[in-house]
Amino acid sequence: MKEECRRSSADFGFVDALPDYHREFAVESGSAQFGDRYRIVTHLLRHWLPDVFWGTIFGPAYVALFGIDRLLSAPAAIVEKIADDMVYVQLSKELRDVIEDPLGMQHRRNLFKRHLATDAFYETGRGYDRLERSPYGDIFKVPAFKLFDDE
Repeated sequence: MKEECRRSSADFGFVDALPDYHREFAVESGSAQFGDRYRIVTHLLRHWLPDVFWGTIFGPAYVALFGIDRLLSAPAAIVEKIADDMVYVQLSKELRDVIEDPLGMQHRRNLFKRHLATDAFYETGRGYDRLERSPYGDIFKVPAFKLFDDE
């Protein structure tokens, strides 16, 4: 995943499991719209960042939004600068922690989001129907994406 994100200059990448305890929030935040698996698309990211995932790559747009130093000092098991404008964050040592340690994982997610101290991550009660809004949100902080069709 790291190499492919570097190669494609991805703004965002992630790896995670979708356990039952996290399913309701994942559906609400739009990261697992149908509740069966994660599926994050650009339209969602233009409104909010649904969550921090077990393994998350923050590419150029998010590095500009959060700041490289803030990302590199994040509380996580692994934080790695994988390119000048790209950071990989892994919340725990093992992916199985997502399933086996739900309270610990929720604590790690919250700690990470508090560390960034931004208004970029989805919060229950602050969301809205993205299809009824413009292509860009105005509630949460979102980065300026440079997409091919925007140029």
